[in-house]
Amino acid sequence: MSGSNLRTLALCIPAYNAARHLPRILGSAQKQLIPFDETIVYDDASTDETRQVAESFGARVIRGERNLGCTWGRKILAEDVRSDWIHFHDADDDMKENFTTLAHAWMGKPNAPDVILFNYDWVELDTGRLVGQTRFIKNKAEEDPILFTLETQVNPFCGLYKTTKFLEAGGPDTDPEVSQCEDIAMHCKLARKGLKFSVERDLAIINYLVPGSMSRSPDSYKKLIAAIYTTYQKAFTLLKSNGRYEDYKKAIGLRMWQHTRHAAWVSQWEYVKKSIFLAKECGVTCPSDDSKSFQILCRFEPLLAVVARELFNRIRRKPGAYWY
Repeated sequence: MSGSNLRTLALCIPAYNAARHLPRILGSAQKQLIPFDETIVYDDASTDETRQVAESFGARVIRGERNLGCTWGRKILAEDVRSDWIHFHDADDDMKENFTTLAHAWMGKPNAPDVILFNYDWVELDTGRLVGQTRFIKNKAEEDPILFTLETQVNPFCGLYKTTKFLEAGGPDTDPEVSQCEDIAMHCKLARKGLKFSVERDLAIINYLVPGSMSRSPDSYKKLIAAIYTTYQKAFTLLKSNGRYEDYKKAIGLRMWQHTRHAAWVSQWEYVKKSIFLAKECGVTCPSDDSKSFQILCRFEPLLAVVARELFNRIRRKPGAYWY
């Protein structure tokens, strides 16, 4: 790494069979107003031309011999970079040409936080239609990163990380039980390890909704349900010695009530029951953000309340709706 100046930046992209998408993100990288100091693609044992496409754009490629998934891809990339800062990006997403300019403004601060999160838009790849926006709350991220990451989903493609701090914290959470929600698990881990967070308010990231994505298959949904539950159950255990444990328990409990909705969506009733139990262990007997009638029923028959809500929602739900 470059030493005391702390001004070099690496773009790190974990990729699997991403030859179709890489030209967009690597093309955007080449259009940055301040160039990346290094661009590295981890080819996760792809069977297409991922490596050749990445190298044609001048990226350095690390080739995996067997498919390990994004979690290990990010870990391998982080351990390989020479730059002071890392920006991970998914192969099928994009960035605006101002990303590195905004990043360098943060990197140049004498007391820069360890993790800077960038707001982003959700856009349909095929139509270009804006379908959602993620705008992080800056003061919450700065005041208590643990509480923030328990309450807020943070995706790796929108983060800027100080390399030394990221590695000292152990990088991504490599527990295979949470790999399906590695984004939530990684940021919860970084916050528990004491890394400081902040938010860049200007928009620089685009997250594309890709038709036919494996992450949206029914099997992936079911694995995601289990992984999210495990991530929060781990936090419930690991944070017990923290002085703000009561606040964190409440956040976990409320998150588990929200999770009952998601688990019911894909008929994962085992995890509906587990989520209700964990919420009660956290002292949260009903969700505060649902209807009064649902809250009342939860106090007496929580499983029945969730089942009834799901049956009602299935009548109104559009086919192929995406909940997460």
